[in-house]
Amino acid sequence: MLSQLQKQKLPRLFAKYDADKNGFIEQADFERFLKTYSQFRGWTPDSPEYNSFQSKLTSRWNSMQKYADTNRDDKISLDEWLVYIDNVLNDQEAYEAQLHGIAAFAFSVFDINGDNQLSLEEYRQFYKAGGLGENEANEIFRRLNLSDDGSISKEKYLELIDQFFRSEDPEAPGNFLFGKV
Repeated sequence: MLSQLQKQKLPRLFAKYDADKNGFIEQADFERFLKTYSQFRGWTPDSPEYNSFQSKLTSRWNSMQKYADTNRDDKISLDEWLVYIDNVLNDQEAYEAQLHGIAAFAFSVFDINGDNQLSLEEYRQFYKAGGLGENEANEIFRRLNLSDDGSISKEKYLELIDQFFRSEDPEAPGNFLFGKV
């Protein structure tokens, strides 16, 4: 069962998936991600990177729809999504495959120079592509970059993902990954 803190922070991630802000996660939201982030990276529809991104997003939507869309209406409500996340969090294999897998993939999309580090500028671009402001990106990056070395490693990013999903410490840096608490 999700904790009170998880119920407070998880809707922020749901809102990121709900790209059109209609209160549901739908296939169209994933299509919007494909368009937005492919433009961000300069990937054209005929490029291998675009095709790989499209394949991963389609797979993610299909998996999410299969397990979260319990009433089979081709859209996922916040309530359905929270039950789905609760189930994933209680199954380590599913957690690794579903959440760590997509997190590692997302990291690779925003690691523009391929150095396995997210710089402040790359993080700002991630936020900008998601329609969020530079000031918020700067503030959150400072919270996430605990070593103050100007970057977040892929390993650290996955630790922050774990904190977001599993930490009961309201001040854990990972809680801020998807916006302010």
